[in-house]
Amino acid sequence: MSQNIVVKTLQNDRFARTTEVTINDKVIQTPNFCTLVQNETELDSLINLNMLSETKHLGTYTARVFDVPKVIIPRLENKFQVSIANLKSVEEPFLKFTRKNILIIDPSLEYLLYEFHANKFANAIKQLRTEPKQLDVLLKYLEERDAKKEKIKESEYESWKKAFHKQFWFNLDRDQSARNKFAGDYLDLETICNTEVILPPVPVVDSEGMFDIARSINSFAKTIAPRTKPCATYLLFQKTMLSNDSLVAKVVNYLENDPTQLTIIKIKNLDIWTAGCVRQRENYKKLMDVMFEARKRDPEKIFMALESWYVSYASACYGYNIVSTTMTGFDRDSEFGSNTFGSWFDPDWMYYISFDELKEKVLKNTNHVMPCYCSVCKKIKDLSAVSRDDWYNFRREHYALTMNEYMRQISQAITDRTIELARDKLANSQLALLQSLIPRQ
Repeated sequence: MSQNIVVKTLQNDRFARTTEVTINDKVIQTPNFCTLVQNETELDSLINLNMLSETKHLGTYTARVFDVPKVIIPRLENKFQVSIANLKSVEEPFLKFTRKNILIIDPSLEYLLYEFHANKFANAIKQLRTEPKQLDVLLKYLEERDAKKEKIKESEYESWKKAFHKQFWFNLDRDQSARNKFAGDYLDLETICNTEVILPPVPVVDSEGMFDIARSINSFAKTIAPRTKPCATYLLFQKTMLSNDSLVAKVVNYLENDPTQLTIIKIKNLDIWTAGCVRQRENYKKLMDVMFEARKRDPEKIFMALESWYVSYASACYGYNIVSTTMTGFDRDSEFGSNTFGSWFDPDWMYYISFDELKEKVLKNTNHVMPCYCSVCKKIKDLSAVSRDDWYNFRREHYALTMNEYMRQISQAITDRTIELARDKLANSQLALLQSLIPRQ
């Protein structure tokens, strides 16, 4: 058991439980919703939500390593600046927020393969590193990849990029000294970013060979992680993993035997709520089955899902103690138009609807009120008068409050010994196919 994590079981109902988890003297209630913060505006929104009494099941937040220089570091640098008005730090709301909430830095090394945030990734390493050549191996990799992209056809480049990515990790794994330095340097980077839980810098896994490398890095990272911070087992997968029965079996075996108290899993672009994903859903449930069995053997174990998208509710009912998504709920890299009103998460349908669909629902309601009882939606008296900038914040805060409410409902169902009703909620939503992830007994 980690000296930095204490898990106290509060209630049990068959396959589900509520817990009180203490990490570095900060206490959260599980099931818990963890928000990925991608910019300063989202962090401000989360800080504001944290002041509400209803946000009992929020308490953790994540930031990707390449977002930290703009989102976290400026706050830390400004904390000693004092306001003339009240002689308190100008960052007093942020400091108060950090005294209660647990920050986890996501290593985000999938972006060595995915190019969406490549420039931000490279710039962040240069800004955060404490030594001139720290993690140069990553920068050289990115430079070589970009140079190759300019020289060959796009179709050839995609095949080359995948092979180049695998070769990078296999070469690193074969050179123990280089691998150890890489892991140590990356853990230093996470520590600089003020993370409270260490995540080993693992590759995105799509094969058994890459999984072996991830296991190796996890094992070594635990030997060098600072004793003042818990080090999680961190596994990062491409979604194709769920179609690979052999790889799933290997992961299941690993989870059965891994003694680490906190395990964090991210499956990129997870999309198992649609028809045609029966096999993937079955394998996802196998992962949660082993989590349940592991917690039965050791009640001190906890599991966390990153980028769990629409699967968050079902995951929080069974296998995972903590689930995480972006503040919009969309866990896929994409550009959002600045001149449009983004879609709205419908709490009953458990799915996003367009802004125009929302307006139709509002017009059908008495007094044209929003079809939601969260604190944010209650403030909206005239949807047609909401500006685009305000809507940007409203829908994010609404989503976070909705996920908090889902966690509260699950917690209450466990207390009332009615957790099976979680299946009914999914059955009456747009996510009916995810019922199969939750056991009947």
